[in-house]
Amino acid sequence: GARPLLPDRLAYPEILDKANLPDNQQYFYDGTVDDLTRRLSELIEKYNSNDENTAQHLIGRYFWPTRAKELDDAFAGMSSFDN
Repeated sequence: GARPLLPDRLAYPEILDKANLPDNQQYFYDGTVDDLTRRLSELIEKYNSNDENTAQHLIGRYFWPTRAKELDDAFAGMSSFDN
């Protein structure tokens, strides 16, 4: 149920696919204290309204069950080197 609030810089916009999903703007602030305060207040109100929308679906590709299979497949491909 965690809700991220991230500065609109570094890799965060790419991780949450902000460019292609306009609704993801809710997870960002512009880096200023004023905007951080405003956005935190909005998130608290949204949380208190029992909104079930989370960013979990956006970062699911980084969860271990997903990453483990990708890494297993990559290692399996590396183990077939010809000597």
